[in-house]
Amino acid sequence: MDKQLPLFDVRTGNHILSLGVTEQRFQMLLLGSFAAIGLLLTGIGLYVVLSYAVVSRTREIGVRMALGASRSVVFGLVMGKAFMLVAAGVVIGMSGSFASNQFIRTMIYGIDPWNPGLLAARYGSLSRPRSSQPTSRPGGPPRSIQF
Repeated sequence: MDKQLPLFDVRTGNHILSLGVTEQRFQMLLLGSFAAIGLLLTGIGLYVVLSYAVVSRTREIGVRMALGASRSVVFGLVMGKAFMLVAAGVVIGMSGSFASNQFIRTMIYGIDPWNPGLLAARYGSLSRPRSSQPTSRPGGPPRSIQF
């Protein structure tokens, strides 16, 4: 090699490798962003549906509590409805995830879509619903028994 020749377009090996996966990295970032937005909208939707269910059953809850039902029984009724909604969402989401495995296989280089870590990341957010918030009211008993 001649020391007098000028160098041009000098890059490290890591930089050259990262240029090769830039498009896939962007697609995964976009897919992850849409997934996060979808998860946020799902949480908001679940909260709204359960809030509506509790508000529409306020009189029933008041009558049950007036007849001696404990808070845990009423909480169990509301959480039972929440569990049914979450279970339906998990079934639909898992079937969609299994159907999209081929697409995921093309997007992720070197990782099997059936990888336990990847499956845990896909379904981990579904395992803990935050649906107990609509049933709690700070400052005393439910509105239905205050009248």
